[in-house]
Amino acid sequence: MQDTDEFLKNPKVLSQYNLLQELGVFNYIDTLKKDIRNYEAIINAAKAILNSKTIDDILESAVKEISDHFLPSFLIFIWKPSSNHKDLVFRGYKNFKTFDTTLQIESLEPFETFFKQYPQPINFDLLEYQLNNPAATEPMKEQKPDLLIPILGPSGLYGLILVGPKLLEEQYSLQELSFLDKLMAFTSLAIQNYIHYQYSVRDGKTGLYNHGFFMVRLKEEMSRSSRIGEPFALIIMDVDKFKHFNDTHGHLAGDAVLEQLALV
Repeated sequence: MQDTDEFLKNPKVLSQYNLLQELGVFNYIDTLKKDIRNYEAIINAAKAILNSKTIDDILESAVKEISDHFLPSFLIFIWKPSSNHKDLVFRGYKNFKTFDTTLQIESLEPFETFFKQYPQPINFDLLEYQLNNPAATEPMKEQKPDLLIPILGPSGLYGLILVGPKLLEEQYSLQELSFLDKLMAFTSLAIQNYIHYQYSVRDGKTGLYNHGFFMVRLKEEMSRSSRIGEPFALIIMDVDKFKHFNDTHGHLAGDAVLEQLALV
């Protein structure tokens, strides 16, 4: 396949240069070049995000990729960490650094139906108008976001991303919105994978790591000990009269005891 320079030097092309220019062929080639660069950027960003192992790494990778293309005044990530936790987690970023946000949202439920129907970034003012639920959108108005991006998965709405106004220009271009849409698809997938992993290794009631997780970690540590030639030790704790406490006060009380012991 000829590259652009060879194509433009072709005598047949040169003889029809004015016609090709009039038809917009060269502008179309430039557009294709930009599209290729954008897709390459998306692929590289996807690699960085999907290779992240922790929620902090996922969010920081997403923030870096967004900030490399344009400069939003802030980014706020909101997500539900697991099925047994009702409280949402909030993480704000300004200038690549985290900041404490005063945003108060109790549930993602008011946004669920809307974003299932319109699963893409949306202007906040337009969302406010179409959702027509002041109780849901009013807490966000203090932050003055420009865009809202849904984090969607098989189980529904996992979270939201609030994107602040651009620092250097007035509005987000169609190309930037398209980039955000594609980038957030990968970010959503990475967050989904993280949440699903947490579901698989934690008890549904207490949120504590389950037996399967400890067996995997035990094998990993035994292999590491063997590999580096260091001694291996395992501490096993028995909680006195726990069964009696559990039977007397109920499983919820017993779960609370285990949660507190896990903090020691």
